[in-house]
Amino acid sequence: MPPEVESKTIAECLRFKEPIPDKILNKPNLFLGLALYLNAWFELDTERAEALAPIKRSSIFEYARDYELSEEQTDDLLYYINSMDTAHLKRERAKVKPPKPPRKGRRGFGE
Repeated sequence: MPPEVESKTIAECLRFKEPIPDKILNKPNLFLGLALYLNAWFELDTERAEALAPIKRSSIFEYARDYELSEEQTDDLLYYINSMDTAHLKRERAKVKPPKPPRKGRRGFGE
C-alpha cells in the first residue's frame, strides 16, 4: 500500500474509532534505501497495458531516466521491479477463476 494511502487509512480509522487494518499494523519493514524501489513499483504498476500484463522494460528504463538514477540503481530497479511484478502477477492470476464449460441446452437447442 502506498505511504499516502496508508496514512489516510490510519487517519480515517482514528477519526471513526475503527481498528487499524492488520495489513498496516503487521506490515514488513524495508531496509534503508529500498523504499525507492517499492515506490517505483507502485508508480509503474499504473503503466500496464492490461491488468495481468507485466510492467514493460521500457517503462522501467524511462522511470530510471526521469529520476536520474545511476547505472547501478537502474540495474537494481530492473531487478526489484521484475521480482515484485512476478510475485504480484502470480498472486493476481491465482485469483482469476477459469471459465465454466458451456452447459448443454434443452433438446434441440445447443446440441
